[in-house]
Amino acid sequence: MHRAGLLEGLPDTLDISAGWELVAVADDRKVKAFEEKFGVPLSAKLRHVPDSFARLTAKAASCNTLCMLEPGDFSSICLPYILGQEKNASCAIGSSFVFPTPDADKGYVLGIGGFIDNDRVMLMGEVRLMANNHTPKYHVVVGDLPGRNKVAAVLKKLGDVHLAIISRTFVPGAERSEDGGTRCQPFGRCHFGAPEHRPQPAHRRHT
Repeated sequence: MHRAGLLEGLPDTLDISAGWELVAVADDRKVKAFEEKFGVPLSAKLRHVPDSFARLTAKAASCNTLCMLEPGDFSSICLPYILGQEKNASCAIGSSFVFPTPDADKGYVLGIGGFIDNDRVMLMGEVRLMANNHTPKYHVVVGDLPGRNKVAAVLKKLGDVHLAIISRTFVPGAERSEDGGTRCQPFGRCHFGAPEHRPQPAHRRHT
């Protein structure tokens, strides 16, 4: 799964979700135990529903952010995708092809990070479901906020949440079109995931 289109500087009309792959978690021990107990092979039926999964992931990242911030603290970028008003969720949601090692005894892990320059912040959410297995970590472009006063107020609320500092070449802000939509191009290529720019989420939540 590729990074979100916003982070690649792609237009929001370019849907890259065709490159998303279905990931299934299987427990070989449980499968074997089932077959030994009932004497029949275990079967499973899977459905690839990227749109529904994207909305679920965006909801988790957005709600986790709203545990720390008020809705008026930032302009939401992922909300139109959650509500189905915008269809190309790959613009704001992505992942990588590298799966992190399992976190034992954790059902899920949520994180908050982002990018910052002098007067603008782009908020990112990280979501990992079934974290005790070899599952992907997804990132969501949650929202952004311009203005030094707003940035200072939000930074105070976020506390020790890490926001990677980026150069002026990569201004982390979404230009709003006349119809209220988001244009992806102003993000340029914010290298989410690169060692020098990767947000290191703090305030992790698990279950």
